[in-house]
Amino acid sequence: GHTEQYTGFSVLSYYIQGIFPKIFGENAFGIRSSSAFAGVLTVVAFFFLSRLLFKQILISTIITLVLATSHWHIAYSRLVIVNNWTPLFMIIILYFFFRGFLKKNYLNLFISGILMGISLYFQYTTRVIPLIFLLFILIQTIKNVNFFKKNYKGILLIIITAGIVFLPQANYYFQNQNAFMSRMDTVSVFNHLPEYFERYHVDSVFGVLFWQFINTLKVFNFGGDIGFYFYAYQGG
Repeated sequence: GHTEQYTGFSVLSYYIQGIFPKIFGENAFGIRSSSAFAGVLTVVAFFFLSRLLFKQILISTIITLVLATSHWHIAYSRLVIVNNWTPLFMIIILYFFFRGFLKKNYLNLFISGILMGISLYFQYTTRVIPLIFLLFILIQTIKNVNFFKKNYKGILLIIITAGIVFLPQANYYFQNQNAFMSRMDTVSVFNHLPEYFERYHVDSVFGVLFWQFINTLKVFNFGGDIGFYFYAYQGG
């Protein structure tokens, strides 16, 4: 199902969020606990992923502490928004994905495919996860022409498994093709170019993209998010 008129999000994350107030009560703690739960699991999963990739507990511990104390992670882990599940799924999927390829373990690749399919029932930003998977396959194939030949069984296992899990959602999108892009069409800069031309005093798409890129760097490194989520309502 979809809350299409509002955001076009798949609603599985909302069902999960609804469990926590039933357990902890219909109050601020109960409502926020789902995001905190996802945030804590993300930190734990990130430690195991970093340990798998770097193979050193010290390095894994340091970068996990950086994530755990990051303003962005803490802020989003207390907000009741569906975005919180995207990094969690991404990290867990990458863990089983790399573990499967490194250890030639089809069970891990199968789990990765299942989680990849399930993730697509959450917030629309999880759609970047299959793209990361395909980009990894493409880069490895370019670097080593035999990569795909040696690993095609595992690659197909992930694609087929994720595809089967995603099939009901894909059927919905096939029958309601406008729903797939509904949220992205709403927030895309390409659908608000006149506004951005005026804001940035430019007259080209490249100018808009340049300033969007610069402002994004500022948000992550200097000023923080200026969205209303991070500011108390002052009245008026």
